[in-house]
Amino acid sequence: MGLSSVVVGLSSVVANTCDVSLSTSLYINWVAIDAAQNAGLYNDIERQYGCKLSLNHQPDYLQSLAMASTAAVDAVTVTNLDQMLALSGRNMTAIVLQDYSAGNDGIILRNGSSLNDIKGQDVYMVRASISEQLFIEKAKSMGLDPQKDFNLIHVDADSVLLSGYLAGKYDNIVTWNPALDTAYSSEGNMAGTSAEFPKTIIDMIALGTDVDDFDHKAKFLRALWDKTASVILSGRGDEYNSLMLEIMNKTGNSLGEVKTMLGGSKIFTPDEEMAFYQGDFPKFQEDTYKLAKDYGFFSEFKSKAAYELHGNKGGDMSAPVTVKFDVE
Repeated sequence: MGLSSVVVGLSSVVANTCDVSLSTSLYINWVAIDAAQNAGLYNDIERQYGCKLSLNHQPDYLQSLAMASTAAVDAVTVTNLDQMLALSGRNMTAIVLQDYSAGNDGIILRNGSSLNDIKGQDVYMVRASISEQLFIEKAKSMGLDPQKDFNLIHVDADSVLLSGYLAGKYDNIVTWNPALDTAYSSEGNMAGTSAEFPKTIIDMIALGTDVDDFDHKAKFLRALWDKTASVILSGRGDEYNSLMLEIMNKTGNSLGEVKTMLGGSKIFTPDEEMAFYQGDFPKFQEDTYKLAKDYGFFSEFKSKAAYELHGNKGGDMSAPVTVKFDVE
């Protein structure tokens, strides 16, 4: 092979490569993405798509969302509620519905076992978050007024909730894993979890519609998550063991704790994802939107833009769903 052929070949490789930046944060299934890359699970997929995943892990979830909303990254791991709120300033499309929380979000009480036991007390949570959404849903299900029967105190990050609880400053908190498991293991009682409200808190990967080669990058990100999910759901084998080890290293949790947290969400298979997307997903999105509007979440975020969730135009799903709401 002549030198010119080598140069042409190298030029072709460079031309076909792409970089996809993804911001993740400290939630067990999002940590799994970082862990999967470290475990080498993405090597073949990156070669197949000619793309490289650049991960930007932010322990603070709100900082991760800020990077996406300002277009500092192409994509972000986010909940359905926060795509409506924190990402409203940038047009982003949910290209993967990863799972729904089935116990990974919860309410911890130091002195009591039921919300009835803490009426009139302070309850700490991040404002306009899935934690507040969960607390509202739980209180309403018990015939309680989430705003009048409790003194809701808002903090800036879940790390503040955990440190405050462990230090004895806060007696009642609403948070998610791994902070939830750490607080619960310390002392206290679980007064409610997301397992009581299935399909309400949905975790997803959203990609900015302003990125170049959107469809290709969307399919690339879907392939990466499908690989991660399939390994987790397999529950065995060398890839599974490598992934568990990396998650343990990243979270500082034991293998048993990691498995418990992974079991706290219902991870979709591709078929389940499609069935949910084409079936109940729009209804649950509408319910989430209504709660956010009724309890002032949109005004808190000063969001005036219409919220529109487009179909997964770059993914493998068919019959795209569009859910559009006007936010005043």
